Amino acid sequence: MYLINDGGIVYESLNAIMMGFQQNVRDKMHFVDYNDLVDNPEKIMEDIYDFIGEEFYDHDFGSISNIHREDDLITYGLSDMHQVRSKVKKTSPPPASILPEEIIDIYEQNKRRLEFWGTPDIVTVTPKVKAPLTKDNTIIFK
Repeated sequence: MYLINDGGIVYESLNAIMMGFQQNVRDKMHFVDYNDLVDNPEKIMEDIYDFIGEEFYDHDFGSISNIHREDDLITYGLSDMHQVRSKVKKTSPPPASILPEEIIDIYEQNKRRLEFWGTPDIVTVTPKVKAPLTKDNTIIFK
């Protein structure tokens, strides 16, 4: 709940995206699903270049370096959130193997609201999450 309520990292990120929708700048946002990126990085990068109107050039997805690493501990209060590995590939285990079932249930029950950018009929809802959860464990958006 700390992450998805006012001031939490997830809340602040969702709220910033929602503000873009509300200010009618959706055409300036391009969303990339993590799984699509790791499964097919070349196609996703081609889509990004197309979106920004730039000519595509080949990338080496097996030799990546991050020379401008963000200090996650100072910025977000959590360390190593933005570690960049040298190769584009999925390395994390499935969320259900790490997170408690209660957290997975909360996410599944609120997936349409938490991933509102892919659901046109949801974009009028402001993603302000408030604790505590309702009796049926749904997240309340203000």
